[in-house]
Amino acid sequence: MWSDSPALPYTPAVPEAADLITLGIETSNPSASARAAGAIALASDTPDSPRGFRLLGMRALHPGARHDDALMPAVEALCVRCGVTPRDIGRITVSIGPGGFTGLRIAVTTARFIAEAVDAELVAVPSALVVAMKRRRLGRFAVLLASKRDTAWATCFESDEAGALRAPTDAATEGRIVDLASLQALHREKQLEAIVADRHMPAPMRAWAEQENIRIAPPWFGAARCIEAARRLTPVDRLQLAPLYPREPEALTKWRDRR
Repeated sequence: MWSDSPALPYTPAVPEAADLITLGIETSNPSASARAAGAIALASDTPDSPRGFRLLGMRALHPGARHDDALMPAVEALCVRCGVTPRDIGRITVSIGPGGFTGLRIAVTTARFIAEAVDAELVAVPSALVVAMKRRRLGRFAVLLASKRDTAWATCFESDEAGALRAPTDAATEGRIVDLASLQALHREKQLEAIVADRHMPAPMRAWAEQENIRIAPPWFGAARCIEAARRLTPVDRLQLAPLYPREPEALTKWRDRR
């Protein structure tokens, strides 16, 4: 599901002149919702805010739109609405996956292009961490993404009673592909209280979780959560920014098979 609604009515906040402006891009899992194919957000650093930033505005991408046609115009429109010029953007956070091949590729390319054009820093945010920021009151839980056949990409998180999230040191490298047996072993090790997964969760995993009375919660993706998650991470070199693909892209596999 997407937490950024395309029809959300609000008056955009006005950034202060000295604020560091962050652009958040979250288009990693367009199939997670029928309402939107992703979202972008603008925020300004505000040290006295509980989250450390103030949301200036959000914009959802239409579910029928092509990312390569819609993303840059959406960024431009949001900047105009929030009174932000491209040169005001000092940081770009982008959800790098796992997720949809095209959405990730376009998001990463767009983030790199804008960062190069305006000399902004780049922060690569694993999509599992974006989801965990919303679901951080679940205790010990695993986020399952990129489900295919009987496997999925799993990343474990833990939060305390107050909802403070203890994330892996590197959610990108600590996630891994699991099958049912691997997930069961992970449960024995972590004593999972919940699993966050979309409707594509492999049927054997869903049946086992239900049998074990492990709560299954839907994921929520949002550009504001991407900005929030990025505050835990350090910027990356623009040339090293790349999507997180847990498997070889299916298009590449089919192309190789035709050779």
